[in-house]
Amino acid sequence: MVKRLLSIICVVMLLFSLVACDFGGKKEEEVKPVNEEVVEEVKQEEKGEEIVEEVSNSKEESFNFSLGSWNEDIYTNDFLSMKVKMPSGWEKYSDEQIAQLMNLGLDSMDGDTEAMRKIAEQTSVYYLVISNPNTGSSVQVMTEKPLRKVSMDEYISSFKSILESQTTVKFTIGETKDIKLHGFDYKEISATATVNDISMAQNYYIRQLGDYFVCIIVTDIGGTLNINDFVLAL
Repeated sequence: MVKRLLSIICVVMLLFSLVACDFGGKKEEEVKPVNEEVVEEVKQEEKGEEIVEEVSNSKEESFNFSLGSWNEDIYTNDFLSMKVKMPSGWEKYSDEQIAQLMNLGLDSMDGDTEAMRKIAEQTSVYYLVISNPNTGSSVQVMTEKPLRKVSMDEYISSFKSILESQTTVKFTIGETKDIKLHGFDYKEISATATVNDISMAQNYYIRQLGDYFVCIIVTDIGGTLNINDFVLAL
């Protein structure tokens, strides 16, 4: 069951890539519902040179970009102004697994400035994935960089539409509200994802950071997670 839950979580992560592509001049028919059995086919290789042509990416922004680092169970990322505490008993994705999510080699994760510039130019960047191996609850942090300038309202509207269009995973969208998280203003979207007889509560926390949208995806199996317990202020 836990493996099934993790598969659904991966589908949700890939949906954010479709949101970014939705603002990249692609034809509507090219943005198709995600099928859980073909998750790897949905994931598209990001082309940095295309993004550079359509979105300005300042040298200062690239230089400040960081994938963050772990110190035991504490993850810190100055670029995102974020600190995450991994709960006891949870597991985190390795650098190699994070690189695989972005179709990159492990050598791209070594912190070299030029490597970071290339990663920063990608549409979808994954920073951390942590999960409870016993329940399937999880937290992911990623950013999306649409191929053109969009507002928060446009981004949220597109994301909701893509969620509601899915057929393999049925999403029931709840309320959207404004919240403060580690000192920043976020939009919180609540939803329930269901496949057959398996349902899970999910909250999506989104804020704008320059050309990026910071996305925190919280999957709560059992209704015990409080985001303020693990996402901390720097």
